[in-house]
Amino acid sequence: ARAVRERQAVRMRYYSMRKDCVESWTLEPYLLRCYRGDWYLIAHHPKSGHTPMFSLARIRTLELLKQQFDIDPHFNADEYLSGTFGVWERRERHDILIRFTGHAARYIEERRWHPSQRLTPNADGTLTVEFELTDLHEVKAWVLSFGAKAVVEEPEELREDISQELVTLIES
Repeated sequence: ARAVRERQAVRMRYYSMRKDCVESWTLEPYLLRCYRGDWYLIAHHPKSGHTPMFSLARIRTLELLKQQFDIDPHFNADEYLSGTFGVWERRERHDILIRFTGHAARYIEERRWHPSQRLTPNADGTLTVEFELTDLHEVKAWVLSFGAKAVVEEPEELREDISQELVTLIES
């Protein structure tokens, strides 16, 4: 929190789930975010120009450096978070269309799942939900949690990914 508040760079050793190893990063911490009870750090990596999100639980060591920084004037926290369905962030945007049936449709109607959410009730009692998201990973898990009560209509990439996941589950 001090590094974010005082705009001080940090050196961090971080366990990467994707790579299953500990990596070293020198970062410019922009902001902290609490999501579903867990804390995340959004920090700029000057070397790559990317601004990833890190789980605080996976930080192995963190050293506050004397180096000060200015937040990139093009960085907008609201815009950055607008495409995330959780904590995964990517640059590419996807238009998501999911049709829900039965009690799942009624449940989906009860809450706001994402700022880009648009709900369309259908004549047959189903509900179509639209999102604009930057990552498909977390929305895939969310859709799978509804089983056959959720049908992905778009994008095809998400439909195929869910289909492959189901095949893998059956064959396991």
